[in-house]
Amino acid sequence: MSIQSNVLGPFPSHTGSDPFGSLKHFEVLKTLGRGHFSVVYSARNRFNGLCVALKKVELSRMADAKAIEDCKREISLLQQLDHPNVIKYISHFVDENDLYIVLELASAGDLAKMIKHFTRTNKLMPEKTIWKFFSQICSGLEHMHSKRIMHRG
Repeated sequence: MSIQSNVLGPFPSHTGSDPFGSLKHFEVLKTLGRGHFSVVYSARNRFNGLCVALKKVELSRMADAKAIEDCKREISLLQQLDHPNVIKYISHFVDENDLYIVLELASAGDLAKMIKHFTRTNKLMPEKTIWKFFSQICSGLEHMHSKRIMHRG
């Protein structure tokens, strides 16, 4: 199904019927993080109970066409990735001039959260844990590079 915004033009399409295709299909639980044009929430799908990360991109705040094209490119790139060490794309939709990208929820948090935990408790992260994360990061990056996708951090 192709998602369109009357002002912004078409966004990349996704396939199949989509229980994730509307904001009404979600119960927003809490804010996970913020970016310049976006906010990421944890949310629960009202149909199947799946908890997801719901990224809201405020398209109306984007003044230039390049920023909007970057959003389209992000969706297109996310759709190409399928790897256990890369957050999975599920769906996307436009609602009231905001783009929503539905992603797999990393329920254990992210690496920054873990580093903050060890810093706060004044403990060193075990070397075995460091190697585990390093290996997973390298594996995910290798998969992205094999698809000719570069990660900018």
